[in-house]
Amino acid sequence: MIIETTGVMYTPSTFLSLLKEDLGLRDLPVPVNDEDLLDRIAKSSLKEFSIRSPHVESIILTDTDRIQKVDGSSMGYMEYKIPRHVYEGTFIVSVLNVDVARPAGYNDYYAPQFGGYGDPSAVLMAASDLKMAAAVAQQMARAMTIKFKKPDRLCIYNGWCSGNYQVEIAIGHSINLSTIENDEFSALRELALYDLQWYLYDKLKRIDNLDTGTGSIDLKISEWSDGNQKFKDLLKYWDDEGANLDLDSMTYF
Repeated sequence: MIIETTGVMYTPSTFLSLLKEDLGLRDLPVPVNDEDLLDRIAKSSLKEFSIRSPHVESIILTDTDRIQKVDGSSMGYMEYKIPRHVYEGTFIVSVLNVDVARPAGYNDYYAPQFGGYGDPSAVLMAASDLKMAAAVAQQMARAMTIKFKKPDRLCIYNGWCSGNYQVEIAIGHSINLSTIENDEFSALRELALYDLQWYLYDKLKRIDNLDTGTGSIDLKISEWSDGNQKFKDLLKYWDDEGANLDLDSMTYF
């Protein structure tokens, strides 16, 4: 079931209507229904578009999202599960950034992975001797690094054993199109057009005439035969151009 969302430039139905007009099929029956066409877009062109220009969400991960602490070297890591509601109906493209969350301007209460509680200065002050303080300072001086494990796991290396993290996540767009920026639709429309040409050509290339209920129409779909190649060429062009691509405000990852 497709959920229409108000307040956006295009709903799924209006977007599909534009594509059918581009294809010359606005008032003609096709061997697949609108749900099938939207499903194709969601699984193909919208997914490819999302990988290159995702929606970005900022979330807070807490101890309740933590799966386990894994030690086994001098630099252990914490593994978190990103809640399903964050990307419901779509997928996570990547994790862009992780930082310590400081609600209301105050530091959270942290425990570094080597043990001890408090903010960084408190942990150092609590070290019992200079040798321990030096070891603690060396551990804390290491930059925090992250690794995203599909579909929804985040490993934080050299982080803190307790506390909140603010995480920026790149997420795929859902078929309700509500997260597509208005100035990105022209790029998505071009990609989706080639996608449907590819899809419909494979469906119709062995059919000479289309029954409309009141007669038949001689199909002229030879111009769609290169939809597959045009789809791939456009993606390659975007990938080659990357962040320098002059396509409105699209962001590339």
